[in-house]
Amino acid sequence: MKKTRVDEMLIEMITPKVREIEEKFSRGEGLTQEDINTLLLKSQYNHINHLDQKLDEVTASV
Repeated sequence: MKKTRVDEMLIEMITPKVREIEEKFSRGEGLTQEDINTLLLKSQYNHINHLDQKLDEVTASV
């Protein structure tokens, strides 16, 4: 899949926060609503990228 500059910028912006959340979670600390929202955003981003990848595969085979 070809990433655009916007894609890269979005993932770069949330990656440091995701690392913090992962460390916090591994220490057994609770997550805040902001933490949960950040993880949901990352999940949605990954899902959209997966769908884009599948769409590229389908269009390439047609």
